[in-house]
Amino acid sequence: MKTSKQSELPSYSAAVTHRQLSLLQKRQRSRGILLLVVASLCLLTLRLCGLCAAVEDAPARPSGAPLREKPTVPGPAPQKRLKGKGSHVRFLPHSQPFDAPIPGWNHAPEPLSADIAFLAVNYSDITARLQTLDTGRSLSIPQKHFSLNQPPPAIYNYNPDSALVMAKQDSKYFYECGADAKRDLRFVPRSECTIDNTVEKPEDYVAPAVVHDLDVVHEALTSLLRAWATFSEQHGITWWISHGELLGWYWNGRLMPWDADLDLQMSTYQLIQLVAFNQTLVEGRFLIDVNPSILYRTPQEMNTIDARIVDTKTGYLADITGLTHIKITATRNDEAAEEEAEERRSRLPFRAFSVSCKSPHDYDYNDIMPLQETFLDGIKVWRPKNAMHILEQEYGQKALLSEKYYVSHRRETFGWDRTEKVWVPISGEDVEDQQESV
Repeated sequence: MKTSKQSELPSYSAAVTHRQLSLLQKRQRSRGILLLVVASLCLLTLRLCGLCAAVEDAPARPSGAPLREKPTVPGPAPQKRLKGKGSHVRFLPHSQPFDAPIPGWNHAPEPLSADIAFLAVNYSDITARLQTLDTGRSLSIPQKHFSLNQPPPAIYNYNPDSALVMAKQDSKYFYECGADAKRDLRFVPRSECTIDNTVEKPEDYVAPAVVHDLDVVHEALTSLLRAWATFSEQHGITWWISHGELLGWYWNGRLMPWDADLDLQMSTYQLIQLVAFNQTLVEGRFLIDVNPSILYRTPQEMNTIDARIVDTKTGYLADITGLTHIKITATRNDEAAEEEAEERRSRLPFRAFSVSCKSPHDYDYNDIMPLQETFLDGIKVWRPKNAMHILEQEYGQKALLSEKYYVSHRRETFGWDRTEKVWVPISGEDVEDQQESV
């Protein structure tokens, strides 16, 4: 495994067709050469003009007089330019310090009342609680970062032919261990993994209960999240929490105690640029692994996960999915698929700028942007703007109100402790009408 950013990497691409990729590369090379020549000529001209003016204006120096040193002019140090392949490759300024005046930052917090008003309950307590988690800073990602036309990853060995061939192969890339598929099969001892998804199960198969050591899970996931937050901040990688992590943030700003993996999202542009960090081992423990099928942006049964960060010590993981602006259409040529596509479209506002992952989950761009900076288990993360509305769309209002959760893969019920503001396991409870866990 490689530990450096620029390593021998698999070949990937970000364009949709081979022709587009080839034209993009040629255009970038030509533009780069032209700009380099023009810049060199301008610099040479300026230097010659300055030299001539200095010679004409300089007073005659007496013979033997010492040369005067060039005075030091106070001022800010020159800024380091971001490097990237292609003239329009530009990382979001997410890697700069949090206290820097970055273009795109909004220091006015987004009001939470509009996002949570649909619950039809007294939401003042919920709003007050959530506002203590948010830092008040936000960041917008432009809509073009979700389009299908993106610059190639900033790696030297990019090959469009190989990238497109790999993207079209819908052979499963990630394999998981356990009936709940919460651990990466490669990093779990075989003695601990009696069930995996390398072989298709029969239709009448009933998975046994899965009992994770929740203390081990929590240590692994919080360590992973903290290491990834630091690494992504250093390298300008923008992402946000989703699904179960977003629900845990809503309840008490912590991970759900039964949740044994992390779910993160990012834009198509950022997903493509993540290829430059493929096979990087963060802090000697957490492996970044990018699925070769990331270029295929319509739903794929075997490759819904675009990338993964794996704790090589325990096998617990964070799944990353990219969101793309793509027309919502039927995935199969039958009536059921058409009805499913129509139902997906009906959940979004009319003429919304929709973005989707490959599962598929569909979102309104305006529900996500601008991202809000917040805390999850004491770690700075990003969340979607209208987090509660997204949760209601995905899980229903019951997930935001019910104080009992039945965790199906553990055959266990958790209850909400109103005093301590935490979820605790409870026994002897009837699971009927309880909210099933995420």
